[in-house]
Amino acid sequence: MRINKLKIENKEFIFHDFKNLIHSAENGVGKSTLVRCILFALGYNVPSMRGLDFEKLQTQIDLSIKDDVFRFVRTKDRITISNGKKSLGNFNAKNTDDHYAILSFIYGLTDPSLLNNILGISFFDQEKGWTLLNRGKVIGSISFNIESFISALYGIDTKQIENSIKKKKTELSKTKNLKELIETNHIVGRDNSISDHQISEFDDLSDNITEKNIYIRKITKNINELKLIIKSNENFMEMIENIHLKVRSRTDGIIIVNKNNIVDFELNQSIIKARIAVLNRQLDQLNFEKDGLLEELQEQQKLFDMATQLNRLDESVSKIGITPSYMDSLIDKQQNGISEDQSKERDLLRQSSNINEVYMKILDFAKELGVEGQIDKGKDFVFTNNLKRYGGANLHLVIFAFRMALLKIFQDKTGLFLPIILDSPATSEITMSNMKKMFQFVLNEFPNNQLIVASIYEYNGAIKWDKKIELSSRLLD
Repeated sequence: MRINKLKIENKEFIFHDFKNLIHSAENGVGKSTLVRCILFALGYNVPSMRGLDFEKLQTQIDLSIKDDVFRFVRTKDRITISNGKKSLGNFNAKNTDDHYAILSFIYGLTDPSLLNNILGISFFDQEKGWTLLNRGKVIGSISFNIESFISALYGIDTKQIENSIKKKKTELSKTKNLKELIETNHIVGRDNSISDHQISEFDDLSDNITEKNIYIRKITKNINELKLIIKSNENFMEMIENIHLKVRSRTDGIIIVNKNNIVDFELNQSIIKARIAVLNRQLDQLNFEKDGLLEELQEQQKLFDMATQLNRLDESVSKIGITPSYMDSLIDKQQNGISEDQSKERDLLRQSSNINEVYMKILDFAKELGVEGQIDKGKDFVFTNNLKRYGGANLHLVIFAFRMALLKIFQDKTGLFLPIILDSPATSEITMSNMKKMFQFVLNEFPNNQLIVASIYEYNGAIKWDKKIELSSRLLD
């Protein structure tokens, strides 16, 4: 995948297939704005820059994906995708299903967890990018999570644990809200007797679970059918290529048929994959909702036994009140529950030999960048959350080695080459010698990737740019 051209309103920026520098002599001219406009044009919902509301811009970005060129035109939330021959559809970037369809067109992937995390392995934001190792914000509300990424990349099923973590985080949020109400004395008394309404609610939960199961089976069937179509298309094309089928063309004479000269073969496969990505996202959501309903049903089944206890509890609350310290202990308990689930997820991933592959690649890249001494021994380092011991240049280089290792493994497994985008990679702690080391590392390990760097430095002697975009005034002036 390569970015060919970006148009923002009436300004056009052309990118080279390989080494690109977005440069200005001073800060505040619009380098980071231009980088974020790339992401915005691709359908990501990124924060606007001060003084410039992205929602008021019209952007157009041209991408080379495999052997085709796609154009994405975005106005506010609306994105139109075309391939120069025909329109492939209109999408709403803030609609969840549409968002996954857009990303699937770009990356050719169908797993929602991979699509959620893909930006975190190739994009380094000036504000958050150089402090993000394996969990946290990539930019704005877009997050990266190492457990989710690895499980999706290697096909390790952690969905049940991830749903449990998601639900417990929701419960934790509710508890924190309740604590605020208690602290402001907004507790409302309740009647804990079992009503006809609650009995009816039990029946409704059962019906909802049955309905969810029907939809789950239907969507699963649709996904399997679409996967079969993709596989059948690939098998059919392989058969045609193996028998060296020839056709006579009026202009080119006799030609051998292959997938490169079958009209729109890859495009049609991409459209099917985009649909699978949407269905996978819907399936994940349905399973999450079903798990929630099952837990509610179990709670309802305990209702009769609990009713008396709840009444007793309310009686106690009315006499002594629930204190903020009690709520704090409840919050601690819920946070511990989340931590336990996260530990279970990591234990499940540790059982896979793939984690050692990830660790060894991180270690190899750290050696190239001269920071192998900063890497803990053993594959548990992949899941570390201890960054406080690092400082300055060491942290910068460890993060770069870590995330570039993930990108390398991702590319080896998928065959997809992502643009590497570095926004303001030079900091006060990073010497020009280290920058030269980083650029040489990228050129050695990622020779086929497009590189886009935004900086006030030109890095003369460290790298020779194929294209330099010079910003001398504010981006849209």
